[in-house]
Amino acid sequence: MNEHLNKVSVSRISLICIVILLVTDLLSTMYMDLYWSEKGFSDIALSLALQKNKMHLSDLSPETYQEMIQFIHNAFRLFLVVFILNNLFFYYFFFRKKLWAFKFVHFYVLTAAIINISFIFDDFTLPWYWSIYNLLTIPVYGVLWLVLKVRKNDFILGRETSV
Repeated sequence: MNEHLNKVSVSRISLICIVILLVTDLLSTMYMDLYWSEKGFSDIALSLALQKNKMHLSDLSPETYQEMIQFIHNAFRLFLVVFILNNLFFYYFFFRKKLWAFKFVHFYVLTAAIINISFIFDDFTLPWYWSIYNLLTIPVYGVLWLVLKVRKNDFILGRETSV
């Protein structure tokens, strides 16, 4: 594998890695939004907020309740947008061969694989294709992690190909 990877430039590896990560990030945010809805996390968050303020659901009108649920869900969606923007920031500097961005991306693909493993055991309420997606992304993240590990020195030194 190392011999084949040495034939590919660091810039090309970076670009391929970024495209794969962007696609999986976008799909993962869709998944997380659906997961949030299916698990009723907005309802849970609202119940906790009401409980902390010594209020009850009966204190809210049905319209207020729906508005609060929608507000919490939109706040979560905003978090997902910030997540994508954060990753775009790191991907840009990863492409520019910055060591700190390389470390982020390398660690990110490892943690993404671990998180997807955990979702396999907890997404029985979601459509079957999300389980397939999670199963398929684990080896994708694993291969990306391995490729980055093998070519780490070239990224650090800024070389386009191995010598």
